[in-house]
Amino acid sequence: MDLMYKLRWPKSLVLPLSAHPWFGSVRSRLLLLVAILTCAALALGGLLVREAKRGERSAIAQQLRVTARALSSAVDLQIGQSEMVLKSLATSSHLQTPDFDAFDAAARSVAQGNRMWITLADRAGNQLVNTRVPRGTLLQPYKVTAEVNAAMERGETYVSDMTLGPVHRGPILYVARPVAQGRYILTLVMDPAVFGEALAVRRLVPGGTVAIVDRQGILAARNRSPEKFVGQKANPDIIKAFAEDPENVMESVTLDQIAVLTAFRRTQYGWTVVVALPQSELYESIRKLSALALACSGALLGITVLVAAWIGRGVVKAVRTLVSDSEAMAKGATLSTLPTGLAETDLVAGAMRRSARQLRERADERDRAEEALRLARDELEQKVIERTASLQETAQHLETFCYSVAHDLRSPLRAQQGFAEVLLQEYHGVLDENGRDYLTRISRSANRLDVLVNDLLAYTRITRSDLKFASVQLGKTLSEAQASLAEQITVQKAILTSGELGAVEAHEATLGLVLANLISNALKFVAPGIAPRIHVRAEPRRKFLRVWVEDNGIGISAEYTTRIFGVFERLHTAKEYPGTGIGLAIVKKGVERMGGQVGVESEPGIGSRFWFELPKAG
Repeated sequence: MDLMYKLRWPKSLVLPLSAHPWFGSVRSRLLLLVAILTCAALALGGLLVREAKRGERSAIAQQLRVTARALSSAVDLQIGQSEMVLKSLATSSHLQTPDFDAFDAAARSVAQGNRMWITLADRAGNQLVNTRVPRGTLLQPYKVTAEVNAAMERGETYVSDMTLGPVHRGPILYVARPVAQGRYILTLVMDPAVFGEALAVRRLVPGGTVAIVDRQGILAARNRSPEKFVGQKANPDIIKAFAEDPENVMESVTLDQIAVLTAFRRTQYGWTVVVALPQSELYESIRKLSALALACSGALLGITVLVAAWIGRGVVKAVRTLVSDSEAMAKGATLSTLPTGLAETDLVAGAMRRSARQLRERADERDRAEEALRLARDELEQKVIERTASLQETAQHLETFCYSVAHDLRSPLRAQQGFAEVLLQEYHGVLDENGRDYLTRISRSANRLDVLVNDLLAYTRITRSDLKFASVQLGKTLSEAQASLAEQITVQKAILTSGELGAVEAHEATLGLVLANLISNALKFVAPGIAPRIHVRAEPRRKFLRVWVEDNGIGISAEYTTRIFGVFERLHTAKEYPGTGIGLAIVKKGVERMGGQVGVESEPGIGSRFWFELPKAG
């Protein structure tokens, strides 16, 4: 026991503890162990509380941000609906007559009592209609600001900041637009109380403060003590944050000197929605967790430490739906018809959907433009159909040619090859030297003709195939082409090198055939006794990539550099250098089918540098 104890604890610590009367019994040592465990639990609890506090703040900050976004969409919707009301009244024929009594009656049918009313004034500010007061009441003129005049000159809708109404004598905001060819100013005036429903968000931010601030930093609406704070200027730190960012989360102090965590979001009309939660309520769940951790630490005398952690997470489904609808509305997409799950947000979602339907009505002009585009597209499609028919006819002729070559030439050739080989094998001893020589010549001629037929078929396939382009890595395609010629490269002890090649837009199989023919050409046309050296590299040419295949072959005279790309064009006899005269024709046709061009630079006795260009990938 003593040995084990000393092994576990340093000797300098064991002797003093053993000699101390407080730790001379098992009970005291158990108490020490419990104390150590309690301290460890407290430390762990403190760490958990700190991490939970960090996670709680992050989750609440996100909730405040989402709430600010939803409320800014609601404010935009309210102002947007006001603009739609003005546009609807602007089409009234009574403005052209003008018949102000009739227009007054029409305006009163859409006005909403003392919270929202409509005025009509001339450009000098003389009021002609005001639905807030009875018809016939003497109306006082008001001063038309320079900002309003500028917006009227441009034919745009103007959304005001908070101001004092000349008739209402209280804080108002208004939406104005020119009507009747700019002769009058039609205005929808709103009491800030119209935003009261938008601020009823207790289920989203319990205990929080929500406010709507105009472009000058003046509070237009507030859910807590609005009679005291509406019309006052927001705190300078909030106003400064508005100027720097359209959306953010920060720590601040309210006008009633409460420390809060604040999220704000600027609306499309320049106003800002502010959502704040007192920091005294921010960590309520953390305080409960701390008490629980302390209680569990105190209970470690008889039970195992119980640590419970609770972190609020998730975003309210209704807010996500509203954000999704607002984004869809901004993009002109169809809004969801599913309920949000909250009666309040269902009202907002319904208003957004109605506004979306009204916005779709504006698409009529776009539809007319699309109709003109459709007519042009139909004409182009007709031309494409005609061209396709011509190409199909050409393809049919080529298919007939391929069929004739495949069945009328290849079958007799293979029979000729087969019989020649049988005669050489079975009757080798019967035939004299001349007979064997004749059969060998027959077999070689048949082989050359079979290669020619295969090359013709390859050329025809490139000509008639429907090539589908994609991004192709030149290095990978070069490796595959090199593998297909591995035997010939090994026999000739050729050296093939390459640089950084990149990628092009091409048809992979056709590109492989082009590279294989160029490398085969370089292997074939080399002086006797010389090991072929081939280098492949690429260089950018604006939107194209030029690929070079350089060799140390016999070279080509300048007068033949164009001729060699023709079908059956040969500069040497088959005895000197074997081949069909179609390989470079396949290269030229394949590159042209992929939207590129091909060429060669050469010097007799030095070597050749064949190149082709294709569009860069991406």
